[in-house]
Amino acid sequence: MTHQKRSIYCSLLAFLLIITPIYDTSARSTKPIYQIITEIQDNLMSKNWDTADQYTQKLDRYYRKHLWKYQLMGDEAEYESATNDISQLRTAIAVKDNKQAMLILSTLKKTLQHIYSL
Repeated sequence: MTHQKRSIYCSLLAFLLIITPIYDTSARSTKPIYQIITEIQDNLMSKNWDTADQYTQKLDRYYRKHLWKYQLMGDEAEYESATNDISQLRTAIAVKDNKQAMLILSTLKKTLQHIYSL
């Protein structure tokens, strides 16, 4: 291998190492579960309770469908916490407690980010 080819390969490798963390961060924000959470958050801000409830049901279905993945990626306390947060979120939305729902949603988002970061 010539010196020029070696330098091109090294440059390409360095570029890929630099770009990978940037790509991973943007990919995380486009995961369907984060999109659903954003929809819930937007509807809570505008107090669209029925739509927020529909998205919370969608979040619950999505989470239960993919629970096995969260069990592999996180520890038991994390995925159990996320399960409880979703249940509490549904209750907070049912009683139209905006502050509590936003707090639970924030906690849930942080828990999921921690699970995905492992």
